[in-house]
Amino acid sequence: MKHLSRCCPQCLLQAFLPEYGNQVSHDAGNDVPFVNNYGVWVDEFRDLGLEKNLNRIWQDALCYFGEDKEVRIGRQYGRVCRRKLRKHLLQRCQANGVQFLAGMMDELETEQTSDTATIRLADGQVVKSR
Repeated sequence: MKHLSRCCPQCLLQAFLPEYGNQVSHDAGNDVPFVNNYGVWVDEFRDLGLEKNLNRIWQDALCYFGEDKEVRIGRQYGRVCRRKLRKHLLQRCQANGVQFLAGMMDELETEQTSDTATIRLADGQVVKSR
């Protein structure tokens, strides 16, 4: 089981990857919309198969340093559509058998020699996580 403290894009992306298992405990609902704005390098998002979740692409990213000095990066930059990305990631989680267990984490026990942890939820549930 993988524990998520929030259902943010990074957590949902990790949730459906095989090496993380297929059961997820989380503190914040998977029914809550993403609130942050996300910008990404288009080529990296494309490599993940997520380019359909962009709602704006700039052909040449610009940065400004001190006294309005413009620096062209020479790389495409995109703004992520939060609604589309959230829907896409939740669909992939569902298709890969991810189960969400709603609950607030009360205690976390880890061992130095293990990649697993024991999570105690506020309602008394105990789950193993990695």
